[in-house]
Amino acid sequence: MLLVLFFGSVVLSGFPLRADIPVPVRLTQPGNAAEAWNVIRIAVANAERLFEENRVDEIREQVVLMGPSLRVLAREGALEGGQGDAESLATAAFQQVNLLVRESMAGNLEGARSVFGRLRKELGRLEAFFAPELPSTEIHSCVDHPEIAEIVSGKRCPDCGKALGPRRFPYSVIYTRAKLPTIALEVKAPDPLRVGEVNALNLHLKQPSGQPVGPEDLVVAHSRRLHLLLVDETGSDFQHLAPEAGNEPGTFVASFVPASAVSYRAWVVAVPAATRLTESLAWTLPGGEAARPMAPPLIGATEGLVSEREGITVRLLAADGGPQRISGGATNPVRLHVSDANGTPLRRLEPLWNAFAHLSLVSWDFASVHQVHAVGGEILSADLRGGPDLTFKLHPPAPGWWRLYLQIRVDGCTMTFPLVFLAE
Repeated sequence: MLLVLFFGSVVLSGFPLRADIPVPVRLTQPGNAAEAWNVIRIAVANAERLFEENRVDEIREQVVLMGPSLRVLAREGALEGGQGDAESLATAAFQQVNLLVRESMAGNLEGARSVFGRLRKELGRLEAFFAPELPSTEIHSCVDHPEIAEIVSGKRCPDCGKALGPRRFPYSVIYTRAKLPTIALEVKAPDPLRVGEVNALNLHLKQPSGQPVGPEDLVVAHSRRLHLLLVDETGSDFQHLAPEAGNEPGTFVASFVPASAVSYRAWVVAVPAATRLTESLAWTLPGGEAARPMAPPLIGATEGLVSEREGITVRLLAADGGPQRISGGATNPVRLHVSDANGTPLRRLEPLWNAFAHLSLVSWDFASVHQVHAVGGEILSADLRGGPDLTFKLHPPAPGWWRLYLQIRVDGCTMTFPLVFLAE
């Protein structure tokens, strides 16, 4: 079987200055005016994208990046004789940043739009006091070492030797949607799948131009450059794999053992270095048997947010610990609570792909998938333990029934807990 498809979008979760795509410290500590203007330009573009999607509560996570850059511009000054004016304009812009953060935190979309317009005007006035090329200067960084920042293009990373590319950072750490696909994928797999046996999958990633996409073109996200998610069409068998680079340019290989004889939906998830936006691709791996269409469950909207397996119970609660009602098309702070068979809080969650827990959000019709990771930085030490509570931010793109697959590792064993909920 050979399929050719394009990437779409995926959910991310986190908090300001920490995402599944590394956000370099240089964003908060720009070394010169060129770097400062680069941060401001990207943050403004990201804020515009959030305004397009009416996601006012996340705008503050972009505009706070402007504060350190405005301080650099005020300090370094402007063209000869204009430093005093540059300082006053940078201060005026900084005041608008503070107001915009407040409006964002209050959820006031129209108020935020008004302040953002004033901020853009102040930044436009500030540009006039700097050399014309500075506000549009491109900064180049390394996909694996984002602290590297160079103005001159064509250089290579001093740490790993990879070519530097234009610096980017995501417009959201919760949910991003690529406007245009940047990667195409060809898939070779058994047709039909062989239940209970090892099935080899061969993935070939290409740019729209046909050039192969290799590991060096992808950002490491939770210890892997590529993630592969599979779930059978009954929703009972979920698997999360990490394809490895193959022998040919642009190829990645993986294998899995289907536990079900029906078809599987599969998604490849990657972060292209050129955009720093997570993209995903869905396709179907045919099985030997037809699956019956599954009707939505006859339960309440939140009754499916509890799951038990092997003496461990997981509950998805509201951030304050009460019952959780989830809204479609909005960001929902939720809290995961893990306990043992006696109801005792479980505090020995082990790192799994640099996190204490992973959530995969799958639409009821299997049309889309969104990965969600716990709020906080990646867990880089295998000796650390987590639990019993972890915080997530869910953003189901639309109302309706959704499936959640929670993965944790306890005592060296990776376990998957299925949950369901109705986004209202």
